[in-house]
Amino acid sequence: MHITNQTLADRAYLRPKDLSGETLFAYPSLSTSPAFLRMLRTNGIRPKEMSEIPLTEAILNLVKAGFGIAILSQWAIQPYLGNGEYRAFPITARGLRRKWFAAVQSSKSASGYLTAFLQVLRNESMAAIHRS
Repeated sequence: MHITNQTLADRAYLRPKDLSGETLFAYPSLSTSPAFLRMLRTNGIRPKEMSEIPLTEAILNLVKAGFGIAILSQWAIQPYLGNGEYRAFPITARGLRRKWFAAVQSSKSASGYLTAFLQVLRNESMAAIHRS
């Protein structure tokens, strides 16, 4: 993420208190994320403002212009990190994690493509756990 505040940009990770008083840009789903909101509330954090922006490119342009900090998943920011314009780092030393579940109709057996998709998710999740 692009940080205009050099003190924050030099850190290995952000602490919840670093978000206090900052303008945060995120996808609409983050503003209602129980894990994210619990982290803020538990630490008594009140961002200056939190804006929901549905497009990654729009969020990054706002950050680049110095209007605030982007809160994005690693997979969303990864394609934009190669040119050095943005710096990405976790929120908290361990980062924020989200649990994902797959839902299927109980009356139908899983098709081959669904089984393969779930296996890919399982493998990627395990790889991510081992990387962290």
